[in-house]
Amino acid sequence: MEIKKLKSVLKSQTALLLVNAAVFGALLELTGSSHSYWWGFFYVGYASYVYARFLKSGTTRPVSLFVTFIVVSLMSALASENGAALGVVSLVSAALIFVFLGGQLFYFSNSKAALGIFYHSVIFGIAAYFSSIAPFNLWWGAIPSLFVVFYVSTRDFFRFETGGYDKRKKNYALAFAFVASQCIWIASLLPFGFLNAGSILLIFSIAINDLFLAHISGKFSKKVLFRNLAFFGTFVALIFIAGSL
Repeated sequence: MEIKKLKSVLKSQTALLLVNAAVFGALLELTGSSHSYWWGFFYVGYASYVYARFLKSGTTRPVSLFVTFIVVSLMSALASENGAALGVVSLVSAALIFVFLGGQLFYFSNSKAALGIFYHSVIFGIAAYFSSIAPFNLWWGAIPSLFVVFYVSTRDFFRFETGGYDKRKKNYALAFAFVASQCIWIASLLPFGFLNAGSILLIFSIAINDLFLAHISGKFSKKVLFRNLAFFGTFVALIFIAGSL
């Protein structure tokens, strides 16, 4: 009886998350299609409400990661040049907010995997957006800003993944932020499109953070190193081949 009651509660909570994710995506769609500051305020306000409503407790709240996601999704929606692109941005953002909230509230059996999907998607979004406007439209503070954004987002990711944050993890986050911000600048100069640039940084993020986490947990080995090198090299080669066709 208790198990049935628990399942019922989880289903109702999941349905509530779906409704909030749908409203989230709809507001983003309206903001992008109208280019109205008012809809933008509504979108940011609703995002703030969702965060406060569902994530008001806990010690590993990834505030910086969530704020980064809101800003990137809003900029991407406003930059969308047609309805199809805006629809994709809105739909993906709604799906990601559902994954994020479900992972944070432990509605999924593997909450860490859910936050990992959200984190790496944010990294991809940042890289794709800035690569789409680089190198000529980047302002003077873009790269330092990217460094800060990557650092605070990776800090939140490590806190959630490992349950804490110390000097070694701080050094890892700083190293990743520095390399990632430079990679965006370099990738933006290459003639294979912003989606490919975003994909390269996404692959780099997955590989390097897997190495970091393996080292932190004491599971680092040559096998882990070669596996990630093979993963990174294979997919980057495929991206370069596809970009040259």
